[in-house]
Amino acid sequence: MENNFLASPCLKDRRRDQLLIQENFPSASTAFNEAIGQSRNDLMVFVHQDVWLPEPWLAQLERALDQLKVVDPNWGVLGCWGASPGEGCRGFIYSNGLGILGSPFVQPVPVQTLDEIVLILRKSSGLRFDERLPSFHLHGSDICLAAARKAMTSYVIPAFCVHNNNPYAALPKEFYECCRVLKQKWKAELPIETPCVKITRFNAPLRLRRLKEAYFRHIGRRKHEVSRAQNVPSLLREVALLLGKSAAN
Repeated sequence: MENNFLASPCLKDRRRDQLLIQENFPSASTAFNEAIGQSRNDLMVFVHQDVWLPEPWLAQLERALDQLKVVDPNWGVLGCWGASPGEGCRGFIYSNGLGILGSPFVQPVPVQTLDEIVLILRKSSGLRFDERLPSFHLHGSDICLAAARKAMTSYVIPAFCVHNNNPYAALPKEFYECCRVLKQKWKAELPIETPCVKITRFNAPLRLRRLKEAYFRHIGRRKHEVSRAQNVPSLLREVALLLGKSAAN
């Protein structure tokens, strides 16, 4: 957190903002709901500790909010990476070990679900995280589906960020337990396209992913193919170089 989120340039000189650090909770939902209760502001941004927000990030968020005031003032949840059935993943981010994901865009894009790296919602929306959802996975997908049930659309916004994560060769068992809970809770909404995997009636995509994970374990690949970058300035220089190449192309 010290090397990534708290080092984000967009946090400099933001004295009017309230920063709540949530630690040692049994699940993300319980941590986030407590933060909502403590929030003095209507607009709330939930960020993973290994996410780095560049200097323009808040300005990009404000621009997206201005755009949504015109097209959809009753939006549900916003984020930086999301997915929809038939369209796959949308957004523009950097993920450690995977590189640049997506491509630049200028308008908020409606999606079915959002990745948990960054989630943005309004306290006044009445949306809350489901504390029946265990662990720290898929609460972003769940709250987007809850918003849709209230006729509120969720969006990926054009706000580039860096996720300095440990990519998994195999997702933890807690992730699949959250998939089971989501499938049961939202069976009328199937298929559910999450940024990690599609949840369907007969679980074919989940079974295929687990078979691939079993294969990787069999051939001896380590759980984490790539570790978080410890030298964050070096990582950011790499990102800047990749962004320059992306713009040139």
